Amino acid sequence: MMQLAILGAPHKPVDLDSFLAPLVEELMSLSTNGMIVKRAGVEVCKARVHLMAATGDIIGVQELMHHTGSNSWDGCRLCKVVGEHPDNYNHGMYFVKTNAALRSREEFIQGDGHGLRKPSIFSQLPSFSGGPFFGLDEMHLIGGGISKLILEMITVDNETNSRTRSKFFYIDQDGDKISDNYPFFISRSDLVKIATIPVSFQGGWENIINKSAGVRMVDYVDFLLYAVPTIVCPFIRDRATCKALIALSTACSLALQWNITEQMIQQMEKCFQIWHKYLQTQISNKRLSKSVFSPVNHYLHHIAYITKSLGPMRAYSTRPMERTIGKYARMIKSRVDSGVNAGNIFERIAIRNLVNMYVNIEDEVDIIAPKPYNDSTFIDHPSRHPNNPQLWSPFLETPLNLLELDTADDICGNPVTNQTILDHLQHYYFTHNHHPIVSNYNIQPAGRAWINHSMFSSCMNRKKMNEFRRGNHHVMFEAHHTDSRNTIRTSWFVGTVIFFFSHLHLDQDHHLVFIELAKTNSSASYDNNIPTITLRQLDEAPSLAVIDILDITAQVGLVKSPKLANTYSFISPYYSFNRNMSTNGGKISLL
Repeated sequence: MMQLAILGAPHKPVDLDSFLAPLVEELMSLSTNGMIVKRAGVEVCKARVHLMAATGDIIGVQELMHHTGSNSWDGCRLCKVVGEHPDNYNHGMYFVKTNAALRSREEFIQGDGHGLRKPSIFSQLPSFSGGPFFGLDEMHLIGGGISKLILEMITVDNETNSRTRSKFFYIDQDGDKISDNYPFFISRSDLVKIATIPVSFQGGWENIINKSAGVRMVDYVDFLLYAVPTIVCPFIRDRATCKALIALSTACSLALQWNITEQMIQQMEKCFQIWHKYLQTQISNKRLSKSVFSPVNHYLHHIAYITKSLGPMRAYSTRPMERTIGKYARMIKSRVDSGVNAGNIFERIAIRNLVNMYVNIEDEVDIIAPKPYNDSTFIDHPSRHPNNPQLWSPFLETPLNLLELDTADDICGNPVTNQTILDHLQHYYFTHNHHPIVSNYNIQPAGRAWINHSMFSSCMNRKKMNEFRRGNHHVMFEAHHTDSRNTIRTSWFVGTVIFFFSHLHLDQDHHLVFIELAKTNSSASYDNNIPTITLRQLDEAPSLAVIDILDITAQVGLVKSPKLANTYSFISPYYSFNRNMSTNGGKISLL
């Protein structure tokens, strides 16, 4: 995504095409005639430049493509669905049907009269693809759209006659709302519990139930992906409603992946169908109003179509543009000539970026910078593969000798002896078909590791840095074992990293993890796709193990169960748990 211009006007332009015409004309030239890239007078390459997408939120895109808007009868810019009013309430436009025909590329070029007032200026380009050209923005559709809608649906008030606070209730012929069978109702006392449940995770946890001011769209995304399946669904009384919400959360999680396969797209479509079919059934049974099918809810079933055409939604998200808009908005101070002010700022930043291409300002003025990394701050994986993990500082100043009788660094208040570490290290080599007799008793502990493009911490690092606010030291990993039928099985486990370490065994270097295991690994009672764990009581001895660093599959955060003591659901950034987690939850005895 590239920011090319700012419209130099204090108000919304009457004719947006007049601003875009010079840009489109230049794009036409670049796509037909191409360009020559030179460096120091020497030709580097020849290339044609094509614009593949021009996207934004629903309101912004309807201006780009001259669509009548989501409040019209032809309110979907991608298909020919016809809008409907809620039963017995002649207000609002909603889109219940999800099987309408898609608009063709020719209709976008010619204008069809059914919602498309005239052709878009971008239809002149050879790369114009019709509906997919305008994409779907994940931040506004999922963050500011469906996630916010779900929050509104679970925080309705059945004690008020306000239309805005009860718009999802079915309205009967007498104009009375029917709230008795509302499927998404959660009592106020339970909502307070949801708002105060602690989370152990890397990042912030915004209480968007009690706090609405200052909530970002990414906070709404976190709410749908992480809070809804783990701490909202346990308070939903109806099992079918819970299943539908989890299907929606799973589909949105799949839609937000950077790498997506055809199989994932098919599962995403299936999950969206479950969600929409459930809502349609509730509307037919007069338990919900048609107002749940707002435009953002309708556009969900087009995500698979757009993803197949343009690729993962994260690749053309407007998140970077929103940050840029916020930056410029804070810099523009003029109230008289705001357009001139914006142009001057844009030019000044462009000149500064041009200068930075040739001169490193930080080197010239010797700005105080963070301590750089060097060969002593990390250890490459023995395989030397660039995508494999690295051990990161802090390291112990001297390697730890496991023959010494000293007590190792305590883990969450429970001292562990060096002999305990040695016993688990020997057990690891025994179960992994290595020679179990350890002859080298020196290990090099590390406080952090770089795994799958993320930084993983440990109890050792948390204590050294006195940083206990974040929970990025919990991991999910897999282990293999052979069952009674001599079949290799894979099980998942969750644990807390005590420290990472390297160990030289039989002239081969190993990167390993000393870890405290969760007591049990299973799934939630209301849905097998939601993984849960049980942690030990404070007076119980910890279950420890040594694992290979390559067995770690994800960094996870723990969300305390609102109803069960010492039981936690766990979540992972944009990681989709889209399988039955109860079938292969590992038992400690398997390790």
